[in-house]
Amino acid sequence: MPKTTLALRFGAALLAAVCAVPAARADAVRVLAPNADGTPEETTLEGKIASVSADEIVLDVDGQTRTLAAASVLGTQYDDEPIALAAVRADLELGKYEDALAKLAEISAADVRSARAAVAAEIESLRALATGRLALAGSEKLATGGRAVLAFVQKSPTHWRHYEAVELLGEIFAKTGKPADAEKQFAALEQAASPTVRARGKIARGTLALADAARLADAEKLFADAIAELDAASAAGAETNAVRVLAQIGAARVLAGQKRFDDAEKTLDDAIAATPRDAIATNAAIYVAQGEIRVAAGRPRDAIVSYVRVELLYPSARARRVEALKALVPLWTQTGRPDRADDVRRTLKERFKIDLDAASK
Repeated sequence: MPKTTLALRFGAALLAAVCAVPAARADAVRVLAPNADGTPEETTLEGKIASVSADEIVLDVDGQTRTLAAASVLGTQYDDEPIALAAVRADLELGKYEDALAKLAEISAADVRSARAAVAAEIESLRALATGRLALAGSEKLATGGRAVLAFVQKSPTHWRHYEAVELLGEIFAKTGKPADAEKQFAALEQAASPTVRARGKIARGTLALADAARLADAEKLFADAIAELDAASAAGAETNAVRVLAQIGAARVLAGQKRFDDAEKTLDDAIAATPRDAIATNAAIYVAQGEIRVAAGRPRDAIVSYVRVELLYPSARARRVEALKALVPLWTQTGRPDRADDVRRTLKERFKIDLDAASK
């Protein structure tokens, strides 16, 4: 499917989902849940959000309470929130972090004061995630992103996005060369009630271990433990499938570290087969890993195919897209296309404010 068609369809569906709350005064929670045939489907539940914790949201629907696992929640909307928040959420999911922050900056203090405390916490969470993801993608200083996310993690331990923020903070620590701090954050995920969140903690720790060649066996065990975590809980659902694929990606990287490149490729093929085409973030992660493995196997032209796929088909997965673009610069040069390498450098500089030439000096 062409890039523009996929992007337009994804963007239209997302905007419809976040804006589809009726005019009646009600809260709404978007969740991803299996339908009658077991395939994942987005559902919007309306009522009154009665309570929120790091593990769950309790929604009052006509006097009946529904307890929703935070791991399955895609978004919330409050009846008294500033109208701009729907567009902010859409920008976040589309990787338009600068636009999200600009819209948040325009929300008046009076609008925040007139709403519930939960709305102020929602605004803080969106601002922290936008700033942190922008930093992780390379378009903001990592220290700035780290401070924003740390402040939210410390201030809002009972917010339903708490564990998402903890994982993001760990990723920022890892990227700034602070593996011990990253390990601490990732280990905190394993205290969650959700088996999918606990598995994500193990996967994150395994990915951290991969950075040290001497810890390849540790990484292998952590990825296997993540899958065992899901199996033991008999966890099912779209979010569980995505986490299981992340563990497969880690296992493929371990195999590549053992020089078992064919096995690594087969593992990623299985991950691709298990992943829906519209699972943007998961697919982008798979193809970035495929590019890395093909580079390690001495197959630069095949690696280019993997990275270009990320650039063309998954632009909203911004951090992965930047990873792919950065990897393409030396690959285009190596394969005799310095003109294409220059094009990628310009894209990074003009679109993402990342100057590779300045960084190398």
